[in-house]
Amino acid sequence: MKMNKKKKIIIIISVILCIVFFLVSFWIYQRVKQKVLEQEKIVSIQSHYSSSVKMEKGNIYIFQNGNYEMVGSIHHMIHLSLDDFIINESNDTYFPILNSNYYVYYEDVNPAEKSVSKNVPDYYLSKKTITTKEVTHFYQNGTLLFSFNEGFTFPSYFSYEHYETVSFFNDYYDIKKEEGNIKEEELEEATAISIIEFPQLKDDCNSDQCIKTDQLKNFLTKFQAQEFYSLTKEDYELWVQGRIHLKKKAIFFVSDEIKTLKPIFEEMNFKINEKGDWKFENTNSVSKVSSSFNSLPSYVLSNQTSEEHVTKMMKGETIEQVKAMAPNVSKSLPDIHAKATSIAVLNYHFFYAPGENCSGGNCMLVSQFREQLNYLKENQYKTLTIEEYRAWMYGEIELPARSVLLTIDDGAKGTGRHNGNKLIPLLEEYDMHATLFLISGWWSKSYYESSHLDIESHTYDMHTEGLCNNQTRGAKMLCSTKEQVLEDLKKSIQMTGSNTAFCFPFYAYNEIAIQSIKESGFQLAFIGGSRKSKRSDDKYKIPRYPIYSTTTLNQFIQYIA
Repeated sequence: MKMNKKKKIIIIISVILCIVFFLVSFWIYQRVKQKVLEQEKIVSIQSHYSSSVKMEKGNIYIFQNGNYEMVGSIHHMIHLSLDDFIINESNDTYFPILNSNYYVYYEDVNPAEKSVSKNVPDYYLSKKTITTKEVTHFYQNGTLLFSFNEGFTFPSYFSYEHYETVSFFNDYYDIKKEEGNIKEEELEEATAISIIEFPQLKDDCNSDQCIKTDQLKNFLTKFQAQEFYSLTKEDYELWVQGRIHLKKKAIFFVSDEIKTLKPIFEEMNFKINEKGDWKFENTNSVSKVSSSFNSLPSYVLSNQTSEEHVTKMMKGETIEQVKAMAPNVSKSLPDIHAKATSIAVLNYHFFYAPGENCSGGNCMLVSQFREQLNYLKENQYKTLTIEEYRAWMYGEIELPARSVLLTIDDGAKGTGRHNGNKLIPLLEEYDMHATLFLISGWWSKSYYESSHLDIESHTYDMHTEGLCNNQTRGAKMLCSTKEQVLEDLKKSIQMTGSNTAFCFPFYAYNEIAIQSIKESGFQLAFIGGSRKSKRSDDKYKIPRYPIYSTTTLNQFIQYIA
C-alpha cells in the first residue's frame, strides 16, 4: 500500500516535470521564432531603404501626437531622397524624407538608381510666392504626381503659362496658378548679363587668339574680388527666356576650348560652358532677356584685353575698340596626301530655293549649298559615308586629311522627295555622300533613299522641346524614363534599319540618354560644339559645326581646313 502511494507521487512529479519542460521549451521556441521573424522583418525593411527611392503608390505621413498620420497621396511615380536612417527594430517602418518633416511607409518605396538632387542655386531670386488652399497638387510636365491635404506657401522660382515651379522634397514641382494665390514683390535683380568668350589657352601665346594661364587667372581674380558668380548654360537659357530671376553680378563664360580651360575655372570657383549650337556675335556689349540664341551679344577676351576693358565688361558697358578673335585666314588646306588627324563634321537642316518660304537661321539656299559643294569638289575633298567615319573614329582605317562628314538633321524642308527634294539631287550631281539623322516617326525612310545618303537615328518621336521643366531646351528625351527612351530608340532602329549613329535632338543630352543609346548598340552620337572631331573625343559626344544661312564661304573653308 505504501509502495503504491510512493509510485503515485513519482508519477505525479514526473508528469509535472514533463509539463514544465514542455512549457519552457514552447516558450523558448516562441521567443526564438519571434526573434527570427523580427530579424526577417528588419531585413525586409532594410531592403526597401536607400538614399534614393521610387514610389508608385502609397501615402505620405507626418508624425504627431505619437502616431504617423496620413497627409498626402501618391498618384504617379515619383523619386524621393531619404534622410539617413538606421533600421534596428522591426517597428522602424516609416522612413524620413530628406529635409522635411514627412515620412513614407517602407512597403510603398523601393531603392532607385535615379538620385534626386535639385537644390535651388543661391543666386536664383524668387519674386513670387504662391499660397495654396486646403489641398495642394504637385505636377511635373503636366502629370499629377502627388497631393497633400493641407495648404502651403512656397517661393516660386520658375513661371510658366499655367504653373509656378517650387522647390519641395529636394526636387522641382509645378503648382497650377489657379490653385493658389500669388503674391509678387520687387527685388533687385540682374537686368543684363555680360557674356565673355575665351580663346585657346597657350603659355607661349603671342596673338589675340589665345591667352596665357597667368593672364587667365589674373582676369578671373578680378571677377572674384568684385563678388561675381558664373552661370551654367541652363541658368542663362532660363534667364533669357524670362523664366527665372537672378541676383546681380551674374556673368556667363563660354568657349570652344573648355577642355583646357575648365580646370582653371573650377580652381577659381567659376563655371565655363561650351558654345554648342548657340551663335555669339562679338558686339562687345551685354545680353538681355529675350536675346536671340542665333545672335547673342558677347565680349571676346584675348591677351590684348586691357584693364579698362575688363572694368567695362564687369559694368556691362559697350567697348568701342577691342581686338576680336578673327578667323585664322592664313590657315591653308591640308596636303593632298596627308592622313586625317581630325575631321570636320558639318550640320545642316533645311534647303530651299528663291521664292520659297523657309524661316529661321537653319535654312540654306540651294545656291549657297552648291557653292560649298563646288569648293569641296574643286579641292578634292572626300565626303564620307557614316561607316567610313565610324571606322576612322575607332582606328580601323585611315582617311585623307581632306575628308569631311556632311550631316543633316530632322528630314524636313528640302531634304526628301515629299518636301522639296533639294538635297538628294545635289548629292547625286556632285557624287558626294551625306548622312541624314531622321526623326523616323515623323517621315518615312522611303522619301530619302539614295546611294548617296545614309539614314541614321534622330529618335522616333522625341524631337520636341519645351516639354521638360528645368532641362536644357526642354528636350523630351531628357525628361523621359529610360524605358521610354529605349522603346523610342528600338522603334527608330526598326524604321531606319541602322544603329550605327545617333544625333541628340537640340544637341541636348543627359546620362540616361547616353546610357540608352549605348545599350541600343549605337557606336556614335553627335552633338554641337563648333570644332573638328578627333579620335580621342568621346564617341557619344562628337562635336559638329552648325551651318547657318549666315555662314560665309570663308567660314566654311576655315571649318574644314
